[in-house]
Amino acid sequence: MRIIDSLFVIFAALMAAAPVWANESKLVHLLRFSDYESGSVEDWLQDKGFQFKEDAKRRDRIYLEVGEKGLILEAKRHAFGVMPNESVNVLEFTYVEIDWGVNKFPEGASYEQGVRNEAIMVFIFMGNEHQPSGSFFITDSPYFVALFLCHGDHRINHPHKSAYFKKGGRYVCVERPAVGQLVTDSVRSS
Repeated sequence: MRIIDSLFVIFAALMAAAPVWANESKLVHLLRFSDYESGSVEDWLQDKGFQFKEDAKRRDRIYLEVGEKGLILEAKRHAFGVMPNESVNVLEFTYVEIDWGVNKFPEGASYEQGVRNEAIMVFIFMGNEHQPSGSFFITDSPYFVALFLCHGDHRINHPHKSAYFKKGGRYVCVERPAVGQLVTDSVRSS
């Protein structure tokens, strides 16, 4: 995925994952971003179950296109885009594999330094029991792990806590790729 400027996109509930594996030999879900043929990119993503919320609704903030390697998200300015996909409901899995990359990281973004401004983040929600967010203004949520590619942090695979969801959420930089490099990350469920 290509990111220009600051962009925060939430893909909810196991949806940006390439394959999701129940065990070493059984694929239980696959979501591709490389099967686009023609027409509206927004319609294509909605057909896959994605919804557009916050800045993800606005093409003047977040531009969508499909390139040779798949879906491209381009932030035209600082944006908070949310693209949940509640149609994916995988009850048991061993790991999630994601193919992704970032062409421009937000300047100064670092969980270690308390600057929460990631280029892209994939949230994987687990279960239905809602945990408190810690704020009256933020909706409670099931347990989750939020995966992101980092540029300013040095601790890879370290579960960071944030100001909210201290009990039910963790934010994990899974890799520090070079700018523009496509990487494949596998994250185990255990």
